[in-house]
Amino acid sequence: MPLFPTLPRVGLRRRASNTAAAAPDSYKPVRGLSLVSHNVRGLSVSKLADLLPLWDKLHADVVCIQEHHIRNILETPPLNNLLGSRPSGTGWKPLWRFNESGASSSNRGSAGVAFLIRSHLLRDELIKIDGGGGGNNFESAVRSWSPANQEDGRSISVDISWAGHKLTLACVYLPNHSVDRTEFINTRIVPLKKYASSKGRQLVMAGDFNFVHDPYLDRLTVHQGVVGNPTSQSVPTANEWSRHHELDALVDVWRAQHPSGRYLSWMQNGAAARLDRFYMDREVSAYAQCPSKLPKDALGRALYKSDHAPVVCCLFGRSSQAETSGPTGSKRQPRLNISFMKDQALAGEFADWLESKLETMPSSDRERISWWTKFKSKVLRWEVFKLNGKYFQSCLQKHSYDKLLSEAGDVLTALNGSDPAARSEAMSRFPALKSEIATAEAELEAFKQTREPRGHSCTAR
Repeated sequence: MPLFPTLPRVGLRRRASNTAAAAPDSYKPVRGLSLVSHNVRGLSVSKLADLLPLWDKLHADVVCIQEHHIRNILETPPLNNLLGSRPSGTGWKPLWRFNESGASSSNRGSAGVAFLIRSHLLRDELIKIDGGGGGNNFESAVRSWSPANQEDGRSISVDISWAGHKLTLACVYLPNHSVDRTEFINTRIVPLKKYASSKGRQLVMAGDFNFVHDPYLDRLTVHQGVVGNPTSQSVPTANEWSRHHELDALVDVWRAQHPSGRYLSWMQNGAAARLDRFYMDREVSAYAQCPSKLPKDALGRALYKSDHAPVVCCLFGRSSQAETSGPTGSKRQPRLNISFMKDQALAGEFADWLESKLETMPSSDRERISWWTKFKSKVLRWEVFKLNGKYFQSCLQKHSYDKLLSEAGDVLTALNGSDPAARSEAMSRFPALKSEIATAEAELEAFKQTREPRGHSCTAR
């Protein structure tokens, strides 16, 4: 709703980013539906607040999450509040599935999958969830594919329509052990593919698959400084996958588009692998594009917050509806530079200040127009100028932290390169680098606490 319903539109607008001027090695978003798959290795309010700017940077429209570790729906309201209270056009609608099958309470909460879908895409019916209960009630359209009465938070799907495509969108998190993965393929992935085909839908499946088809391209280890390519862990699962003719129609989109490339999305304890992937039915895969690389700072932040980097796939539409740009798609020039709104604490401070000023707004339309003109040209601009000053000061404090995140991105870039010595050095450097990033983050958080308004919590807004 406009700030002043009886006045002309005078809302604040963000300064549009110039993606065309991006550095040659940066991720260049394209128009379409941007899908992101990310194993977050646990999710809390503070961690979600750190990941949201990362997904914004990747221009995500749908995020497929694995391993959120949330135990049940009673723990989701603070997360839902944070997802829904973001600036217009950047909010999310979550669809959660939890692990409720543990033999003890300590086992419950592991795994966990979810979809995050941009709220404005659902509101404007650019994405339609088929089979839902209408309005914002989409739960009846969500399938979990878990065994009866054994919800384990490892699979979720929903039928959607977008830009001429009829899709079954799925998010999966396969088990670590080979025998369990074989059962998962037989009892979930194969039935999921059969279901999509029976409904005349194209399957789009994202997730952490915990195995690779080609260990020589998609897995590395370092033992005593020597880079190797182990094969034993993945071969049984890869063979089981190949055994099912129903899965022949599924395309590993990134590998199909980068036959000899390397993007190792998981890294831990001297090992790395491309565990995170998108599979699509062959027909819809012709409309998909997976970038060969992502922004280094995004990769660094992702690897620090998890042991997985996100993977991105952009889907193009069959119809003109596909040309629906995301929340940063406006080409209108801004009237005010509100860079400070990228900082949640400053955005909250501004909201409180604006609310107090609006209490003095006259009631009559004529007086209100005169009041608003003076308020915006002087009072509002001065307050925005001050908040931008605080924001840029905090950016200086973040310089060393961002430099470390960039270095983490360089580590992953080296890991995905062809130089064995650089790979070995990258794996050796990463544990110490994570510790340095944690220290820098603590110092940055201490700085933020010194300027956060008393009684105001940025995570509660």
